[in-house]
Amino acid sequence: MKTLSFLLITLCFIFSLYAETNQYNIEYPKTPSSKKLPCIIIAPGSGYHKDRPIIMDLAKQANENGFVSLRFNWTPNKKNLPDSLYILSQFTDVNKMINLIKKIPQIDTTQIFLAGKSLGSVLAYQAAIERYDIKGIILLTPLFSSAENAKQFYPHFDTQLTPVLVVVGSNDPDNTQLTVLYDAASHTKALINIAVVGGNHSLIIGDYTTLPGQGQNLRNITVANQNVINWMLGLIEQ
Repeated sequence: MKTLSFLLITLCFIFSLYAETNQYNIEYPKTPSSKKLPCIIIAPGSGYHKDRPIIMDLAKQANENGFVSLRFNWTPNKKNLPDSLYILSQFTDVNKMINLIKKIPQIDTTQIFLAGKSLGSVLAYQAAIERYDIKGIILLTPLFSSAENAKQFYPHFDTQLTPVLVVVGSNDPDNTQLTVLYDAASHTKALINIAVVGGNHSLIIGDYTTLPGQGQNLRNITVANQNVINWMLGLIEQ
């Protein structure tokens, strides 16, 4: 939990299951397989829940390509915990989901990928680097707004060894400065890939109030997530 202190300073088949305090969906490929299957776990953002387009489309594409997907929402803050304690709860959620998926007999536990959207990318990353059972980390629209924030949110980015894929919109300066991201990536020991697509923090490129704009946005999200699928398949084949 040592690395989490950086964050606390800065941040004050289809089969659905429901935990007592945390809703999640585990979804399987439609084509049955006798082999154990790879898996992707997708952590939500602060205000971007598991049924929003980026997360839903990624889970769908993963299922279509032979992956089991698990997408979840944060445990609700029913006790009105202060931000520092609630973040610890969210960090615990990530580890609970990893441990949950590992108990499913159909899962190949050597092929578990962990993704996170925005705040979820921070918590997923920090959970992953404290474990030894994550095949690859996917940072969806992450938080590289400054070098200082990058070091606090993604500690040991230069020395950790788990492969990383970053998917970022080209018009998201409040959350990711591409120069900051490229500089951080240039000093890593791990295999790192960066996919820059159009759009803002939600990968929106068109007018979401119109049908044509909504179509543009969905196509852009599909392209972004195709990068994730291709990257995971490439790692599995290695």
